[in-house]
Amino acid sequence: MVLKELIRFLQSDASGASEFNDMGPGWPRVREQVRASAIRKPDQDVLDTVSNFESLVRYAALTLSARLGVKAREVIPKSAKVNYRSHVNAAGQSFIDTKTLRGAITVPGAAADMELVADVGSGFLHCECTVEAPAEGRNRAKINWVLRQLKGEHKGLSLSWSYKHSRTREKPHAVADLLDKAYEFDLLNEKEITSFTIELTSKLGTKRTSGDGGLIDSVVDAFERFYGEVLENFRPWQNPAPKLSESVKELIPEQVGD
Repeated sequence: MVLKELIRFLQSDASGASEFNDMGPGWPRVREQVRASAIRKPDQDVLDTVSNFESLVRYAALTLSARLGVKAREVIPKSAKVNYRSHVNAAGQSFIDTKTLRGAITVPGAAADMELVADVGSGFLHCECTVEAPAEGRNRAKINWVLRQLKGEHKGLSLSWSYKHSRTREKPHAVADLLDKAYEFDLLNEKEITSFTIELTSKLGTKRTSGDGGLIDSVVDAFERFYGEVLENFRPWQNPAPKLSESVKELIPEQVGD
């Protein structure tokens, strides 16, 4: 009943979820000029593109909510809460400099937030999350712990890791390769893996409107596929509960039955 009410709300005009179907008239020009490094400062079309992309991420969160029956939310940057105009200007300049648009979604109960990068320069979408590695066990066992939890065909899915005290993470490896026992890769066993980054790479849509080949559908699909293949069944590591030693057990008096 709750899920039906949520879907009905998301489909209504009041929610705004059914209204987002266009990145705006400036998107084709901005996309091509940013890709060709032909813009140096954000103009109104660039600012509109940044604002519309944030609306797209919000829309993706709403559609994900309808499928999950819980309220997924767009992760709003602190800068946007303090001064939205300043935030959009900074994001517009970052878009020009890096050729990327960024957004994130959080889902209640999920092991991590989903972070998405739309790389206009390369034409690819990168959806990823970072999770803590188990606190015990060898590095290869930690990698296997992650791999066992990944579902689906693994197409476009990669895994990278970071070692303790390292400021950068290692190069990503295709999950399909890591599942191949014959695949060889460098692993520094003298260093401890402390976190993993799981990434899904897919094609970036270019059309301004919704539908096949459009940016809107490619972003929504990337979030939904990543959640389904990675986060839906992923359980973060938990240290096992401490066990009583035999010496301690002897100190605890037995309970007298009735």
